Amino acid sequence: MSYDYFYGQSGELFSYFRIPKALFQDSRFRQLSTDARTLCGILLDRMSLSAKNNWLDEQGRVYIIYTVREVQESLCCAEHKAVKLFRELEQANLIERKRRGLGRPSLIYVKNFSSGLPPKAQVQNCANSNSCAAENAVQVQPKPQSNKTDKNKTERNNPFLPDESDREQLEDYFYQALEVELLLRLCPDDEDTIYQIVDLLVDTCSTKRKMLRIAGDDKPTEVVRSRLKKLNADHIRFVLGCLAENTSPVRNMKQYLLAALFNAPTTMNVQVAKLKVLKADHQSQKFRLEDKLLTKFPADIQETNAYLAGVKADAEVAAAHPQEKEGFCGIIIKGVTYNEKKTAGERLLLACSELPNSEEKVIGSYRGFELSLRFDTYYSEYQALLKGQRKYPVALGKDPLGCIIRLDNSLNNFPERITSAENELATLKQQQEAAQIEVEKPFPQEEELAEKSARLAELNAQLDMDEKGHEPEQDEEEQEDEPRRPSVLAALEEKADKTETVKPFKSFLDKDGDAR
Repeated sequence: MSYDYFYGQSGELFSYFRIPKALFQDSRFRQLSTDARTLCGILLDRMSLSAKNNWLDEQGRVYIIYTVREVQESLCCAEHKAVKLFRELEQANLIERKRRGLGRPSLIYVKNFSSGLPPKAQVQNCANSNSCAAENAVQVQPKPQSNKTDKNKTERNNPFLPDESDREQLEDYFYQALEVELLLRLCPDDEDTIYQIVDLLVDTCSTKRKMLRIAGDDKPTEVVRSRLKKLNADHIRFVLGCLAENTSPVRNMKQYLLAALFNAPTTMNVQVAKLKVLKADHQSQKFRLEDKLLTKFPADIQETNAYLAGVKADAEVAAAHPQEKEGFCGIIIKGVTYNEKKTAGERLLLACSELPNSEEKVIGSYRGFELSLRFDTYYSEYQALLKGQRKYPVALGKDPLGCIIRLDNSLNNFPERITSAENELATLKQQQEAAQIEVEKPFPQEEELAEKSARLAELNAQLDMDEKGHEPEQDEEEQEDEPRRPSVLAALEEKADKTETVKPFKSFLDKDGDAR
């Protein structure tokens, strides 16, 4: 597409963003990127619009609303680039963002940095004001050319400072690997922490140091870089959760985050371990229910049915031997029949006192039921037991008439016993059905456990391979640095290879043959 030329004053048809010269000329803003300076000019243009619309806070300060998406559209850049430009302006103290949370855009305060500029030189008797202004602008320019050059040379020659190109590549890598956009949507309250984590990862992976200190231990940089590059969004969410659960104060947040990120693949075993504990508990409960279904519930139901049948049979016996309201049907104690109620009660108490021990002893019968006595050591009382198909204990007092009344009340209580046994039987059957349903249910988090276990196993395998790959090189370096112990065998072999010179033999005899 071809465009037309400018003719006359047609260039004034455009609207422009005005960028202060101080952003390019002042030494304070020398480290700002060109995109950050451009963004600052756009924000200053928005300030005039906010002032016209009376966008003021409670302190009378003018603010603007300019989202990350608007920066993306204005500068045609990615989201992480726009976020980086905002942080760059914040670090230069050119803007201040007030976050409101809950998905609401932040309020941006553009700082008035003109107060810190050096005063312009006063130019007098200047015929051309524009030229004078130009000369003045040239005069106030700082000229630290030699120092700047030396600094740049120092930075380029410093092996511990990363290259800018490497940092940009690492930023792009971590923004994609960590799914920063997704993390910001899932954790909107942790926006600052997420960006801090990304910056920390970039700084750590782009360093040229050979060793890094992690949680008090020095580790090879390659090992640290390899592990950090394998982090994903799940690891970051895990670290954010650890920060939220931590109640103790953190003195060095950078070192704490670095240690948490480095150990995240390992500490994620806790999540897998929790899921395994939950699964083990689920299986244990399942085994207990299966045991109840096989043994306990059938036995309890059978016992309750037998008890219910016995109670119903005993109820028929009690109905066949009713007690008259005014009279007394009689009681048999030790073969003697007592037809008077008071006398029967006295004889019953006398039989209690004649018990040789606390064991149960049959003494007679009453209303078709076998009558026996015993002493209950737990409650320290005498008890009468009416035995038919089932046994029915009755606590005896000291009143003769009261003892007979208690026996009658126990025999008249069969309807309540039958109702209670039927309710218990229905409850057991309901519990059996519920247990059968629970046994057939699978572990609800089985898929999550399998997925995390597989991912963790794969990650641990990769980490083990990387660490093993770096260990031999480290060992070789250590072996080279360590002084070798001299070998005795090698010294002997070396001595054997050398030919020794034969020295002339000096005789101990003199020239006459006599010994000296």
